[in-house]
This record gives sequence, structure tokens and C-alpha cells, in this order.
Amino acid sequence: MKIALGRGGIASLEPERRDLFVSNRFVKAQKLLPAVTRQPYVSIVIPARNEAARIGSVVKECLTVGDEVIVIDDGSTDLTSVVAERAGAKVLKNTQGRGYIGAIKTGFAEAHGDIVVTIDGDGEHSPRDIPRLVEPVVR
Repeated sequence: MKIALGRGGIASLEPERRDLFVSNRFVKAQKLLPAVTRQPYVSIVIPARNEAARIGSVVKECLTVGDEVIVIDDGSTDLTSVVAERAGAKVLKNTQGRGYIGAIKTGFAEAHGDIVVTIDGDGEHSPRDIPRLVEPVVR
């Protein structure tokens, strides 16, 4: 089962469990996860538009705490996708902006993680907080 963590809380991404949603109550999410005997594979999805100045450092920091970093370049007119790719991210490009939610959906569809975390590409939030966010879910 894939679990997505983001601003709105936790949501199951499995079709048969789409009705399950726990808003900002990470303790309840433990019941959604099967017993995990290995460390979960964590995908980090970063929607970005014209973030070339910041995206490189965000990607590099995310790579220290996640297994997969996917940047969705949502119609940037700068070098966002080039900088993100050079920093080590897998980059998907929306040639026309689909908006924040559209970019997130694109990232979720591409992510391979047991857990998918979203973070903005502008550096406002620290990727170092991701392990703290994920830990209660996998406990």
C-alpha cells in the first residue's frame, strides 16, 4: 500500500483504499499500514515552477533523507529542470503549467515509494524534517 504524506495529512493511494483519509492524525495512520519488516522506500515529490535558484539545494538535501526524489517542473521558463536533474532528481516536465495539485498528481503517479512525501521546491520547509514526519507512520 502506498501512503502519501503532505499538507493535508495522510491519504492512501491504493484504489481500493482511496476512501481512507486521516487529516493531521498520524497515529491513526498506523492502522492503514501493513506490518513492515524492512525500511520503507520513501519517495519525495517536489512540485516546482521557476525555482532554479533554490531547487538544487532542496534536491540535494532530500537525497540525504529519501530514496527517490522526483521534481515536477510545472511550466518553468528558467533552468529549474536542468538544475534539479544535475542535483540528482528525476525530473518530469509539464510543458504547460498544470498547477500545484496537477504537479503533485503527476509526481504521485511516478513515485515508487511505500511512502510519498511532498515538499515545496522553494526551500521554505527543511527536508531534514522528513524523517520525523515519516517515523510515526512506520512505527
